[in-house]
Amino acid sequence: MAGKAKDRAKQKSEKSSSFRSLIWYGPQIATVILGTGAAFGLGLVKGFAVQELLQILCFTALGFGMMGLAVRLHFPYHPLDPKYDSKHLGRFWITALIALALSSLSLFLPNTTWLFLPVYVILGLYSAPLIGAVAGTVFLTFTTLLTGAGVGVFFLYLLSGIFGILVFLPIRKEQKLILPFCLSLGFLWVSELGGILLTINARLSVEQLLLPSANLVISALLLLAGTRVYVSRELYHDRDLFLYLNDTEHPRLVAMRTEDKKGYLQSIHTAYFCERIASSLGMDGEVLKCVGYYHRLTPLTDPARQDFYDEMQFTSPVRAVLNEFTDYAVSKSKRPIITREAAVLLCSQTVITSILNMYEKGAESIDSDAVIDAIFKRFEESRVFIECDISVREMVQMRALFKKEKLYYDFLR
Repeated sequence: MAGKAKDRAKQKSEKSSSFRSLIWYGPQIATVILGTGAAFGLGLVKGFAVQELLQILCFTALGFGMMGLAVRLHFPYHPLDPKYDSKHLGRFWITALIALALSSLSLFLPNTTWLFLPVYVILGLYSAPLIGAVAGTVFLTFTTLLTGAGVGVFFLYLLSGIFGILVFLPIRKEQKLILPFCLSLGFLWVSELGGILLTINARLSVEQLLLPSANLVISALLLLAGTRVYVSRELYHDRDLFLYLNDTEHPRLVAMRTEDKKGYLQSIHTAYFCERIASSLGMDGEVLKCVGYYHRLTPLTDPARQDFYDEMQFTSPVRAVLNEFTDYAVSKSKRPIITREAAVLLCSQTVITSILNMYEKGAESIDSDAVIDAIFKRFEESRVFIECDISVREMVQMRALFKKEKLYYDFLR
């Protein structure tokens, strides 16, 4: 049986590896071909000489190749959740194709109406700020070379695009986007006014402001649409899943309540503290609440652990925290804790387990402050968090939060 399980795991790994190679390399090669082909066709339409066209094709191919390299080296990668990873990557390449279409369309529009601010920002949203900056610049170079717009126009949109990335990214949950919208659009307006309109050898008139104004309106609409889609599909794509997983009536939790009531209570109360601490320290409360609920149900070894993750459809952050905490438990506390999330889970689980055990042994009352101080002192002496990302200030905040919950500990009795 064990041999068959290993064979299935190996076949699954090989299939996943070949699929991932196709996902990671296929679109990059296709984009170089499509981009260079588009440059060739549009160059013929524009009537470039052979020497100029070859130069444009050379820079275009190099640019799109560099964009593919940036994706391969710096794209956010989730090794524990390849399905989500593939969807995330696919959406980026769809966005890149739309950007290529916009860049091609810009060849036939006045340079005061180019829409590169949303191109930079949205490409960065669906990948990483560095990739957004590289990809946006490649598309801008594509359009500038084929129009001969000049260095001034190139730097106008380069600076406005980079500034848009700086003020927008990364978008976090519950972040207000009004200020980034106003700042990025204001920067674009000032850049166009100073970079294009004021260099025209004519008196500035209302008519000359119409096209830049239209550019601002369309850029704002594209930014609004792009960020809304990103927030719904990327930032909150797992909201429904967490609503299901973090429900105390989830079938797995109901079964644990029946079969292991002590373990169920420990998990429920651990999840409560995980969520409270996450809110206090600015961490993802949904992820920490989920690991609090399911850390006792996580199998200690593979492939049972991975099968459990797949069955529960855990996201990659949940898998990473559960992996770290479970490996720490298997090593009998010899492996140091690295991430802040695992530190919060360990502290919450230890405090709750200690207090529940004391009540189970017949304690009438508990000096919770002394218990908490002893737990954190033991953590300090054993150097569990010596390599952890959590700061001393955050540890102090966490200890203080535990001490504030005296009434909650009385409720556990």
